[in-house]
Amino acid sequence: MVLVDYERGRLGPLAGLPHTAGVLTDLDRPGTQRAAVLLETEVHRRERIPAAHGAKDVSCLPPQVVPPHLVVAVDEFATWSVSTPRSRRRWCASPRRGAA
Repeated sequence: MVLVDYERGRLGPLAGLPHTAGVLTDLDRPGTQRAAVLLETEVHRRERIPAAHGAKDVSCLPPQVVPPHLVVAVDEFATWSVSTPRSRRRWCASPRRGAA
């Protein structure tokens, strides 16, 4: 799970949850941009998994090969999307391409 916390810091307390990979904030815009690139890379990796196993999509994969769910939660989406338009384009394209 990746948390994007812009403006108010409400998601900060969730940083310690076991499945939280990181919390991105408006205080670290370069970090947010790096995370956008990493998310795009992860989506590309996940797109290759079915092909590598001769499957149409992830729903056709054997259970031991299915990648875990990837959750991205964004607080203050409007603020984040205006302040990081390039990241927004990358992140908003990922769910469309990453769906089964």
